[in-house]
Amino acid sequence: MSSAARDQIPHGANPAWAYRPAVAPRVGGRAEPLMERRTFIAMIAGGLLAAPLAAEAQGLVYYEGRAQWIAGSTLILATDQGWSIRVDLTRVDQSEYSGLGPRVRIIVSGVVSEDGNYLIGLSIRRIRSESQSP
Repeated sequence: MSSAARDQIPHGANPAWAYRPAVAPRVGGRAEPLMERRTFIAMIAGGLLAAPLAAEAQGLVYYEGRAQWIAGSTLILATDQGWSIRVDLTRVDQSEYSGLGPRVRIIVSGVVSEDGNYLIGLSIRRIRSESQSP
C-alpha cells in the first residue's frame, strides 16, 4: 500500500480491504492459482475447436443400397434392409454422383446430421452387383 493511500485512512479505522491479498491463501497455505488464466482459456478454446472434428470422425457411417432418385443436392438411397435414407450431397464431389441413375448400387459414406433426420454425404462409390455384366 502506498503512503498516499495510507494517509487517507482515518486514525483508528481497520481497513481490512487495504491489506487483503488478491488471492487469499487456502487451507494448506497455497496462495498462487493452480493454473494461469491464459493457459486455462487456451485449453478450453482448443477443446471447443477440436470437438467437431472428433465428433465427425467418430460418427462416420456407411450405407450400401440402390439410388432411388437424385434431385439437386439430395439423393434418396434404398438400402437392402428396406430403409430409405435421404443423403445431402453438398459435401460430395459432383464427379462421384454425376450420371448416377436409378437402381445403381452404391456405397455412401457420411455422418448423421445433428437432428438425426438425414445423412451428410462425404463420398459415393459405385459397386458392381453380381447380376451386372462386365
